[in-house]
Amino acid sequence: MNFECFHEIAQWIINSRTIVENIEYEESPLKPPDYNIIPFNQLDIYKDTDAEVDILAIAMMTNAPRQVNTSHGKSLVQDIYVIDSSLKVLRLAMWNKFVHDECSEICNIIMEKPIVLATKIRVSSYNGLSLSSRPTSVFTIEPFLASAISLRAWATENNLLLEETIAKNLDRPVASTSGSTDPLVKISEIVEALKSIPAMTRSTFMVRGKFTISDLHQPFFYLSCAKCSKTTGYEKDEEFLCYNCKEQTTAKPRWVFRTKLRTDGSIERRKAGIVAKGFHQ
Repeated sequence: MNFECFHEIAQWIINSRTIVENIEYEESPLKPPDYNIIPFNQLDIYKDTDAEVDILAIAMMTNAPRQVNTSHGKSLVQDIYVIDSSLKVLRLAMWNKFVHDECSEICNIIMEKPIVLATKIRVSSYNGLSLSSRPTSVFTIEPFLASAISLRAWATENNLLLEETIAKNLDRPVASTSGSTDPLVKISEIVEALKSIPAMTRSTFMVRGKFTISDLHQPFFYLSCAKCSKTTGYEKDEEFLCYNCKEQTTAKPRWVFRTKLRTDGSIERRKAGIVAKGFHQ
């Protein structure tokens, strides 16, 4: 049987030389893989050894990816903070290829507290106890395992306890995605605080919530000065003299959209940013 890939789509080709056999119903089903899952409160004996352990945990928060210098050169790493039924929170450092694939998928659903099965993980004494991926590690998100189903049931039953643990750990500087030590606040507290802040005063608040886009018909770009980002009425790539920065420049599209941030309430926020890539009107 030949195997080819077309634009990341797998295609099996059956020809005259392909052997096709019926599977008899009386044959025993395939045995599910065995995992030696180690609870977090039993990981100490594996610290700084060559052991490759398997863990099953709930991903509760993430840090932004960062580039670090190692003995092998520059590497990309992203931290995922995980917890199991022992309520022990550990930092799982995922390196290089895992940042672009598994980490990205976990970040997209982090508010759902996804269950992650990680195999061949390294246990180290960094910051007391922490976990790290190996090149041979394998990550499965929301695995179809009896133990994963049990962990999901436990997480659902103890959701309030998990939220309290998350909030407690988010207050730590090491667990903050922005590196800030500012306390977390609720949206209702922001609304009240804004009433007492003088107009045109810039204030910063740290919140944890979920962004949603409710208006899909809103404009998702605006044309601006390529140098100062000031809105302009000129067409894309049209040259003009910007009256804001006094520079000869061109009009470039930048992304912009309005979202709602929800925790205990909701607040509307306008997001605008860098030049939009691959833009077509």
